[in-house]
Amino acid sequence: DHLFALVLREAITNVVRHAAARRCDVKLTCDGIAASLSISDDGRGGRIRAGNGIRGMRERLETLQGRLDIESGDHGTRGIATLPLPEDELAGSAALAGIRT
Repeated sequence: DHLFALVLREAITNVVRHAAARRCDVKLTCDGIAASLSISDDGRGGRIRAGNGIRGMRERLETLQGRLDIESGDHGTRGIATLPLPEDELAGSAALAGIRT
C-alpha cells in the first residue's frame, strides 16, 4: 500500500505538470493474484520521456516483482502499476474461493 501511494503521488504530479488534462481517473483492482493501480487522464498524451520519476516508480515496483506499463496516445495517458500479492494474501484469497493451496 505504501508503494502504491508513492506511485499515485508521482503519477498525479506528472498529470498536473505535463498533461494539460481536465480529468484524471484512478482505479485500484485486485484479481486474487495481483493488485493493480491505474491512473488515466484525458490530457495531451503523446510520446513519454521516462524521467527520474517514472524510472523511480518502475525500479521500486520491479524490486517487488511488479511492473509499470504506460500507454499514451493522442488523447491521454494511462499508467498501470501492478504488484503480485504476498503469499499470505494469496492463501487467504484461495481459501475464500474454496481453492486448496
